Amino acid sequence: MKSTTSLFIFLSAVLIFLAINPPAFSELVSEWKFDGDGSNEVPMRPSAVPQGDTVFYSEGGVDGGFAHIPANADHVRIPDSSFFHLPVSFTVMFWFRQYNDQGFYNDFLNKNCITPLMSNYRIYRLGGGGKIRASYTGADSGAWVSAVEADGPFEHGRWHHVAYTKSADTHDLYINGLPWDTTEVVEDARTDDSPLIIGKFAVNTDMDELRIYDRALTAKQIARYYNRYVTAFFSTCEEECIRLGSTGDWQCGLYAWTGVNCTDPSSPPPEPHSGSHMWGTILNGCYNNLGNNSGFAECENDVASDDSIVAFLVDLGGMSTATLTWWEWFDVYQPFDWAEVYVNDNVVYQYCSPNYHAPDCWRFKSVDLTPYVGNSVVISFHMMASTVNNRGGWWLDDLLILGKSSLSDFLPSIFLLLD
Repeated sequence: MKSTTSLFIFLSAVLIFLAINPPAFSELVSEWKFDGDGSNEVPMRPSAVPQGDTVFYSEGGVDGGFAHIPANADHVRIPDSSFFHLPVSFTVMFWFRQYNDQGFYNDFLNKNCITPLMSNYRIYRLGGGGKIRASYTGADSGAWVSAVEADGPFEHGRWHHVAYTKSADTHDLYINGLPWDTTEVVEDARTDDSPLIIGKFAVNTDMDELRIYDRALTAKQIARYYNRYVTAFFSTCEEECIRLGSTGDWQCGLYAWTGVNCTDPSSPPPEPHSGSHMWGTILNGCYNNLGNNSGFAECENDVASDDSIVAFLVDLGGMSTATLTWWEWFDVYQPFDWAEVYVNDNVVYQYCSPNYHAPDCWRFKSVDLTPYVGNSVVISFHMMASTVNNRGGWWLDDLLILGKSSLSDFLPSIFLLLD
């Protein structure tokens, strides 16, 4: 009876506290998770629509899926809503990931697709992998207000969080949970019926978890949101080859295709997915006919120890969820040659098909590691080759393991976003 009374008193106190201090998400105007679609998580708000070759992946993002913008003509369009007309106070926050520097401006988010410098708000990145800037057009002056900006660095292949806030007094830019720049403001922001445009000219860019609030969140709230997420492993293969162990044909380094050792027509990648380095079997030519493909007919790896293997150890302690993602180019002589991905001794992804399909682009892959959180695990990529023919091989780039901290389960969003 005493424990029941104590629980009632605790819950009553929580309700009174929330009534006096409403949570930040009570002022959430819209949220797009991009979990395979453009649905708006807030009722009665417009959904996001992919334009051109933009893809909404259902998994492998910061939390669920994400939007991938391949080329210049591709982007995401969100129709206008009166809920987006926020002249005095607002917060716009999202995650982005890029794989290469671009030689021109990349618009992450812009509420005006015609004239960027006449925007309710605009967040963009300068060309050449430069600064991130954010600002808005003044309602009275019609002028572009002095921008807030962040220098970086912003590592390729890694998710970065951006939050841009405006109050009646200042507008502020936060990167990865930290305040970067602030400027005083003397007028409200211009509003109009323009759509929201995401990723215009942001070539090979991923976007995720876009949120709009109708007030300026505090630095503490933004930091708490960012700190819910943990990067357990990250490698663009530029300088991290030493972190991964390998056997057999796996090589890491500078990619420059030579085409040696091929017995069949091959379809190698034109370049790494990012940078100039990556992993490959063999890196710059066709893999060897090692005769270690036993079990291919039944898709059962009889002797996993003789495979060509690249592996790494990662600590998933302190995480409640985790996802492994990578980009690959897979040009293997199937069905005789095949491959698998392991977590410890368990196969979590398999390439065992009777049909060969020549690759024509880099493919995004993901595996849910949540069943393995709380412990250290070995991730390994296994390649098996026959003694018959060979094609180009298997190439890997931009490996990442991202998930939520255990704290995010213990303290739900409602508490994490409180002051």
